[in-house]
Amino acid sequence: MAIVMRQLATSTNDTTARADLVRKLEDPAYLESRISDIKRLLSAGLDGHGWPNGAPIVDRRRIGMAGHSYGAYTTMALGGAQIFTTTNASDFSDTRFGALMVISGQGPGRMGLRANSFDRLLRPTLWVSGSKDYGANGETPEWRLEPWRLSPPRDKYKVFVEGARHVDFDAPPNQPEATDTLHAREICFWNAYLKSSHTAREGITAPTPDGITILKRTS
Repeated sequence: MAIVMRQLATSTNDTTARADLVRKLEDPAYLESRISDIKRLLSAGLDGHGWPNGAPIVDRRRIGMAGHSYGAYTTMALGGAQIFTTTNASDFSDTRFGALMVISGQGPGRMGLRANSFDRLLRPTLWVSGSKDYGANGETPEWRLEPWRLSPPRDKYKVFVEGARHVDFDAPPNQPEATDTLHAREICFWNAYLKSSHTAREGITAPTPDGITILKRTS
């Protein structure tokens, strides 16, 4: 997959590389391996087995899961999204996560996701996308935010950043994120739902500068 991503980043005619990426994204082995990695890391943080000496103790009451792109897909799966093969659905949910952040995630119609895949996404969730954040197969930015509408309404938010591309939400080290406002609202979301801060919860949807929209589901 890394080879394909490099081809997409350097090629002027990326049709073949893009088709190869779409095929690979549909391979369940990639999701299963990531789920396994996350569960091992989480267990290590909670029981201390394999945890680095001197590392902070993990507070099991305050664990969130966030991911960008394929990591967003992994986050939704761990949060309860049902992944369908042909007729059967796989459940990878992990109840140890108290809140979820889905950055440049996926909507229904790809990677085993259907409209009803999000029926069990019950935990507080923040979705993020931008007006130039297109899917691997050309899906629209609005498609990335459809799970916000399809999941149960309680404590569900979406953030839309005008002009933001897919890569703008995965800034390299020492580079700024898409906007300072986005970063601040993400912190508000974690503080609201992992630290039970009422002030932070109100801050998630406080008025924003032009170019960024934040909405909470009300029904």
